[in-house]
Amino acid sequence: MNKTNPGAAFAAALLLALVAVGCDRDRSNPLDPQSDFVQNRPEAPAQLVAHAGVGLIRLGWQGGTDRDLAGYALFRAERSNGTYSFVTGDGDSTAGITTGKTSFVDSISTVNRTFFYRVAAVDTAGLQSELTAFVGATALEDNIAPDAPQSLSAVPVEDVLGQIVLRWSAPQTDSDGRDLSGLAGYIILRAESGIGGVVPVDTLAAGTRLYQDSGLKTLTAYSYSMVAFDAAGNTSGPAAAVQVTTPGLPTPEGLRAADDIGRVVVTWGAVDDDALIGYDIFRSAQSDGGYQRLAGTEGGSFTTGRTAYIDSSLAGGDLFFYRVRAVGRDGAFSELSTFVSAEVQADEVSPSAPRNVSAV
Repeated sequence: MNKTNPGAAFAAALLLALVAVGCDRDRSNPLDPQSDFVQNRPEAPAQLVAHAGVGLIRLGWQGGTDRDLAGYALFRAERSNGTYSFVTGDGDSTAGITTGKTSFVDSISTVNRTFFYRVAAVDTAGLQSELTAFVGATALEDNIAPDAPQSLSAVPVEDVLGQIVLRWSAPQTDSDGRDLSGLAGYIILRAESGIGGVVPVDTLAAGTRLYQDSGLKTLTAYSYSMVAFDAAGNTSGPAAAVQVTTPGLPTPEGLRAADDIGRVVVTWGAVDDDALIGYDIFRSAQSDGGYQRLAGTEGGSFTTGRTAYIDSSLAGGDLFFYRVRAVGRDGAFSELSTFVSAEVQADEVSPSAPRNVSAV
């Protein structure tokens, strides 16, 4: 008859109890360091840092080496121990990914305010690593203007009269030489030679690199510059000015108007230009506007090919104002001359008596 060893029986019972406890453990419990969830989570990022910038905070970290890494989830809070919210970026936010890079620039609309950040790695299965320890930084106020626009050029459009095309490059830094903190747009500045000073022409968006200035005077010199500004209202110094002259014909000079009975005789000096084909005469009842081009009798697209014009069949006592412009090939023309005026004379003298009257 075999006898039972009391010590061996106790050891066997204890082993069965430990096995039973191990089998009852919930291996999907994330708090369990031996669970499949914990063992399959990606490696957490390391060395998270935050650097303050003007209107932004730059973040960087050391990424993981997991082969199935999909990206990183960044979280932001207003207090270090507060509630951290997911930050959207250039990654797939539906998969909980802020970015696929190991750096991120968080643009902050509220300056002089501190924010705190934590980051986690996300794998292709959607599993997220542990969050890093938090870091904090304060977005700085933007009180530095952008640098002036670069490489400004101005070129007249040869086949469109009175139009100039401007091109330029965007500033790459702020005026203090540091990284560009913001760029909201540009203001185009123009000055006409011999008339007044610099005036703003138009305001353009930051992404614009070309501007067509139209409706300009022909054969006229213009000077252009421009400034850049940011969202905070800081304005750069002016870009280096450029000068350009619009193509066109010279304006006729020496315009005169001689009054006569029932007509006005208009004369002017000839324009010396190879492209000249004729002249247009304009008439108005007032000096400051309302000028209408007078039709010619020579069958051309202009009023006359001569340097004189007789405006006839007019009522005595009427006052008229006249201007003239040169007309060239391919639709080219000069600016209108200054105006002259003349008052039509009335026919107040009766005809003389008939002569050599005879009766037979």
